[in-house]
Amino acid sequence: MNTFKSILFSLLTLTAAVCRAADGGELLYWMVMSTDSITGTDREGAVFTAAELGVNGARVRYEGEDGSSGYLPIIGVYSNGGNTTFDGVSGALIPGMYYASLGSCADNAYSFVLELGNWSNGAWTGTSMESDAQRYDTLKNDLHIAKWQEDRVPSYAQAWMPSSFTVVPEPNSAILVLLGGAILALRRRPKVAV
Repeated sequence: MNTFKSILFSLLTLTAAVCRAADGGELLYWMVMSTDSITGTDREGAVFTAAELGVNGARVRYEGEDGSSGYLPIIGVYSNGGNTTFDGVSGALIPGMYYASLGSCADNAYSFVLELGNWSNGAWTGTSMESDAQRYDTLKNDLHIAKWQEDRVPSYAQAWMPSSFTVVPEPNSAILVLLGGAILALRRRPKVAV
């Protein structure tokens, strides 16, 4: 019985920490430009373009003050021809304009980050760059968040186009650096006479 209660509590906790997709309500209206025009700086100060990093997609991550995080469901793509589709997409190719359902993330306890990376076969394969985090209230005040209006983004909405991106180190590179440091530390360790 205790095991059942533990499982139930874990499921409720997980459910509470995840933002739900909402029918209607508020949308985050965001856009990413051509990869040639997007640049980011790594930890050493080197500048890279999104095109150099092989970026082909984007997604929006939410971060809660309670430590929860996840990704907003993308619910539509605004085409250059002016037509809007709301059939749902698993990923977003760039350049383009997109809408993401805020669901239960629609309050000031959340901030949002635009991630640039790669979609392959319907799955995200890695983040190459990410924008600075923007709080919900800031995006709302700048009209990047708007109410759903007749299956389209309202005319008063302004696209969120982050201007500052940070290059995210690949996990493989970080692991290699750690391994190299560990080997060096072992080699420099003084030998103890037995």
